Amino acid sequence: CPKDNSKTTGPTWPTWKSSTKKELLTGNHRDTRREFAQQNLNRDWSNVVFSDETSVCVGSGRVYVRRPVVDAYDPAFVLAKKKSGRFNVNVWGWMSQRGLGQLCRLTGCLNSRLYIEILDTALLPSARQRFGAEPWVFQHDKAPPHTSNETRNWMAQHMQHIEILQWPAKGADMNPIENIWAVLKSKLQEKEMARNPDELWVQIREIWQEMALDPQLVPKMPLPDIAIQFGCHIKTVRRWAHRWQHENNVDRRAGSGRPSKTNEEEDEQVIMHSLAHPFDGSSKIKAELQLPVAPRTIRRRLGQHGLHGRVAQKKSY
Repeated sequence: CPKDNSKTTGPTWPTWKSSTKKELLTGNHRDTRREFAQQNLNRDWSNVVFSDETSVCVGSGRVYVRRPVVDAYDPAFVLAKKKSGRFNVNVWGWMSQRGLGQLCRLTGCLNSRLYIEILDTALLPSARQRFGAEPWVFQHDKAPPHTSNETRNWMAQHMQHIEILQWPAKGADMNPIENIWAVLKSKLQEKEMARNPDELWVQIREIWQEMALDPQLVPKMPLPDIAIQFGCHIKTVRRWAHRWQHENNVDRRAGSGRPSKTNEEEDEQVIMHSLAHPFDGSSKIKAELQLPVAPRTIRRRLGQHGLHGRVAQKKSY
């Protein structure tokens, strides 16, 4: 049966949506997370170093193209399908409220010896440089290389003056560095696709260095907490923050009839660029044309001219 949301909008029918993927938490996991929150409720998080590993993959996801609806198999909009094209680069990095720390490329499988080498040659020198003589707290999850006897013994000898934050199991979603990984991978989509792991590592390192120079990167992190508090989507909170920054209010934006943010010449430039480079996303089009509008405005203009984002068809040549 349709669900009647309000008297004005009328009934809405259920639609198919992608299922949200989250860690499977047992009752013990929930209790541990609750205890962690209670114990650290008043903690000063400004001196906590959050660390984690991630894998950056190429060729493992869908590639979108901007094209007319009926031209799915037009050669201009078809993605050449090669052998596999899939490869990945594994990295380790850390961040704190003071910004991003060092990023390391992981070669091979992460084991205790490699992790100890990272702590010794990457974490400790860069953290000392960032915090100086100030005390700081180190966070890592309960991955086997992090909690092995070999790693514990080394940390007891070389990190005895550093507090180790007792992180709960299944707590990846609690680590703010996950947001950093998401931003990094999003920015990577705007670059030309790397042809091999070495090129991918160069791109990752360049993006990390650019992000490290952004003084507003880490202060943006509490937005998910605001979304949870108000029971809304994080995109809504971002819209509130943007509106407050530029208009000093969070009222609803103007309805129909509001002035266009782009003129006819800019609209034509957007259309011509998309036709010439159909695999470019709205963020890249904005950067290439240096337009002072949001990517969603560019997507709206393209949609108005029949150029919609679709999954590119793959064919062998």
